[in-house]
Amino acid sequence: MGHPDAFIESSVDALLVVVVSQVCLFHECVSQALAADSEIQVLLACSTLDLALAAAAKHDPHMILLDARFPGGAAAAGQLRETDRATRVVAMALEETADNIVTWAEAGILGYIPDTASMREFPRLLRQIHWGHQACAPHVVGGLLRRIARQPSSERHCALGDGLTPRERLIGEFIGAGMSNKDIARELDISLGTTKAHVHNILSKLNLSSRAQVAARLHRLPR
Repeated sequence: MGHPDAFIESSVDALLVVVVSQVCLFHECVSQALAADSEIQVLLACSTLDLALAAAAKHDPHMILLDARFPGGAAAAGQLRETDRATRVVAMALEETADNIVTWAEAGILGYIPDTASMREFPRLLRQIHWGHQACAPHVVGGLLRRIARQPSSERHCALGDGLTPRERLIGEFIGAGMSNKDIARELDISLGTTKAHVHNILSKLNLSSRAQVAARLHRLPR
């Protein structure tokens, strides 16, 4: 796609992304994989944090895709997140453990692409994240559930906030465990639309923008 730091004119309806990685081979492969999808457009491939911050401020992408091996790791994600809170940061090639995911969620990522994903899967996984869905391995869900179970109920409620209803707090804990809206609806025997409404209310009341941040708030307490 030409020089890695060259900006590309955006199309109207595409999901606009900026790729950030110091590894040329990695950001070229990611850019080529996404270029094959008509619904995703790579505006810029950045090799430094300064360039990524400038791109986020100037070009207003929907997402910044940050290589999880980038120097500074989650701290770099936090800096990108603070530049424009409307731009969503996604960690790429993230090692899929409960502790690792929570650390990055606390930094403000919207979602992640696990290091076990293939380039062929990448566009589909990215679209799912954009739509508010995060694929999560069963062992990670189990780990998050165990972390929630070890916390006293009163501490979990405090972490989520007193402004939530009991049902919203319960759904918040399910979100923290990595459960999808469909899984939550099935567990509580409610409609998917009702579940989505509860999730929207939780994010609004907590002044958060992603499910990952709900999980981070739950797990910020000492274990």
